[in-house]
Amino acid sequence: MAITKDTVHKLTAKTAAAGAGILTIPAFIVDTPTSSDSTLTVGVSIGSIAAVSSIMRDGQSLTLVGAQTNTGNCRAELWRLVGPNEGTADIVITFSISTRAVATALTLVDVYGPTPFDTYLGATGLSQDATLTYTNGSSGDLAVVVVAKLDSTEPDLTPGTATVQEGEDVTADGTAALNVVHFMGTEPIAAPSQVVNATWATTDREWALVVASANAMAAISTSFQWKGPNNCQLQGFATEMEFDGIYTIPMAVFQGFYGNGGIELDSDGVISGNDDIRLLKQ
Repeated sequence: MAITKDTVHKLTAKTAAAGAGILTIPAFIVDTPTSSDSTLTVGVSIGSIAAVSSIMRDGQSLTLVGAQTNTGNCRAELWRLVGPNEGTADIVITFSISTRAVATALTLVDVYGPTPFDTYLGATGLSQDATLTYTNGSSGDLAVVVVAKLDSTEPDLTPGTATVQEGEDVTADGTAALNVVHFMGTEPIAAPSQVVNATWATTDREWALVVASANAMAAISTSFQWKGPNNCQLQGFATEMEFDGIYTIPMAVFQGFYGNGGIELDSDGVISGNDDIRLLKQ
């Protein structure tokens, strides 16, 4: 199952000119069903030695996926929240000190909840090409990349060939060298070694990059046990599965199973032929 992106409601926000200790992405909308296959991702680009202390939305705390610092001059961070609450709520990003920063929020759907991201990788440099070869993902997953670049003289970053730009902006201080340019992108993983990058023109700049791959649900092979007639075993994934031509379990049941210790279902309207059916992960 391929990961989809809610590009309608993605938002990018930045701190005021002089920087601040808090950055708010206002009125961020989540309209996907609240479940463990929906994951909110936030990419943050910071123009100083500061780090993100916490990110909150609607009473829920986000978890740091990974971060990369370039000698204390700029920093890129990636955060995630499995099962964000539906509705409209501010995303509040708190920093360790006042700083200039830009952030983008994007919701991904059909992410495998128990292990939403693979191990991140980071890179830094002084060049016109923020690039890294990511080796921790699997075919069918989605790489999420965040870049922080110093200096607003060249604010526009050009994504790599397979990279989709999800968010970009630059802080606005009177001194260009104090600003940070933000880039967040996504890229489908098609090979064991996937190059992710963003470039700019004219001048070498210090940059930091962090990337991690979101795991697609169908990429995880799971086995379930049928606790009903015949003790049938369910293996792998399918649109539906039949037992002796009678019992059918829709794919929606498998999707809803993630993140739970088990599902007990009444047969009416979902599975015919037996009440009190329970699926338990082996």
